[in-house]
Amino acid sequence: MVVQGVLYTVGWKEKEDTVYAVNAATGKVLWQQSYPGRKYGRHAKGDQNFFSGATGTPEFDAATGYLYNLSNDGQLNCWNTRAGGRKVWSLNIIDLFKVPQRPQ
Repeated sequence: MVVQGVLYTVGWKEKEDTVYAVNAATGKVLWQQSYPGRKYGRHAKGDQNFFSGATGTPEFDAATGYLYNLSNDGQLNCWNTRAGGRKVWSLNIIDLFKVPQRPQ
């Protein structure tokens, strides 16, 4: 997603999800924030050949400057793009709503 010349994206490497803010014109990383992430969500079952690591597209709220991302394991994060990507809050929706593993 690109907002006012900044590309917001996520990636996964070495057991961490990373949120990146990149200058879309130059490719320079403006900030990045990492947190523990799984290659596959804890409820992955039979879908490992389709995806792994970070898969969701971040969403941006222009009114607040907050960026939201959701990991493949249910980790929902809110980042303040106006404060160098400082984490505002985080919760895990799988834990919060006690989501069971889907049937195969």
